[in-house]
Amino acid sequence: MDLNRFQLLLDVVRCGSLSRAAIARGVPQSWVSRHISALEGDCGGRLLDRTGRGVELSQFGRDMMPMIEEVLTKANALSSQLAEYGSSPRGEVTVGLLPSFVPTTASHLFAEVSRRLPNVKLTLVEGSSVEIEHWLEDGSLDIGLVTRKDAGLGVEVIKKRVPLYLVGPKGDPYTMNPTVPFAKLSRLPLILPRTPSAMRPLIDGVAKRNGVELYIVMESDSFSVQLALAASGAAYAILGAYAVRHAITHEGALSASKIVNPTIERAIAVAMSSKRRPNEAIRGVARLLRSVLTETIDAQ
Repeated sequence: MDLNRFQLLLDVVRCGSLSRAAIARGVPQSWVSRHISALEGDCGGRLLDRTGRGVELSQFGRDMMPMIEEVLTKANALSSQLAEYGSSPRGEVTVGLLPSFVPTTASHLFAEVSRRLPNVKLTLVEGSSVEIEHWLEDGSLDIGLVTRKDAGLGVEVIKKRVPLYLVGPKGDPYTMNPTVPFAKLSRLPLILPRTPSAMRPLIDGVAKRNGVELYIVMESDSFSVQLALAASGAAYAILGAYAVRHAITHEGALSASKIVNPTIERAIAVAMSSKRRPNEAIRGVARLLRSVLTETIDAQ
């Protein structure tokens, strides 16, 4: 059985609902529900009862809870003891994240590194894919999240086809439907990242090939600025599916439509610096980053 799911059960019980536990963990409610259902399947019985106010332990759950808490207490004690004996990798690891991944990835990665690699000091840097590639090349970063279609030496593609969405205020006629044709973007004020961003030439290239002239009213690499203008109705943003799900869930004042005819897709990859020889700390953080990213993207 997965002990992480037992910890998730405790979090849900403490929060009193699946939705509040999802917010506390920074993950979609569907992800929490799926893992609780899997845990109930492993245990062979219903652990939670749904109420009008949220959830509470079932009788079976109440009977099992003392043993679950004991197992988690012993597992945490063992983890701490192993760390004290120096079995955990040590060192400093610097990771570069794309702006649109910061809200969904930064806190989750930090929590995982703190829990699984307690002797590793994690530094997170935000930048465009082009900037992160440069920092990896000059050795400023150990690990970077980039938009890369093909795997290579030190590069692992996590997701090859991640669609882009048009993001606007909630209830907006252009973003209230599931899809929006790319041609309609010519009528809309857009806020896009600057040209060094890997997303910008992708969007510009699609516009050129389809004879669509884009109306760009502002350029900004800031994810927060893009969301603020989109929520206000001053301009529309173009974001990946992972960022859209988080923005709509947590901002509340936004809606999004998948861009079609053609669909615009990009790939997400984890890259390692060729200037630094990866040690156990770097490899450990890279494994956790890949796990967090896969979980984040699959939850969309």
